[in-house]
Amino acid sequence: MALVSVWISSPDTHSERRIPSDLTVSQLKVRSSSSSSSPRSTQPAHLAPSPDGPQFKLEPITGISASTQCLTLRRTASDAGHSGSSSAAGDILALLDNDNQTLDNYGLREYMTIRVRPRPSCPPSPPSSS
Repeated sequence: MALVSVWISSPDTHSERRIPSDLTVSQLKVRSSSSSSSPRSTQPAHLAPSPDGPQFKLEPITGISASTQCLTLRRTASDAGHSGSSSAAGDILALLDNDNQTLDNYGLREYMTIRVRPRPSCPPSPPSSS
């Protein structure tokens, strides 16, 4: 399990996170139900350990309900600097629309940006490069 530093961006927040690249889109959006029986932890809820390993949840980070999240993987804009924020959004590389696909399969790399938006504002899928 390789941890990758990424920017999580939404209309109201922008922060750096380290996430396993082998997470599925579903695991990134919502903590699995098996983690609800795990012992209480002092870690934030979106990072609490579970029998399946660390679990992540975007809803408490972005304020956007998991059922309405639209995720895009973007190249971080070249003028972003250390904070990862920029006046211009980076190029969309993929629409993360398959909940069973891993972030690795979408080509996630260090310091890319995962943009989280509410569903009505989902962009169209980028053209395939094949």
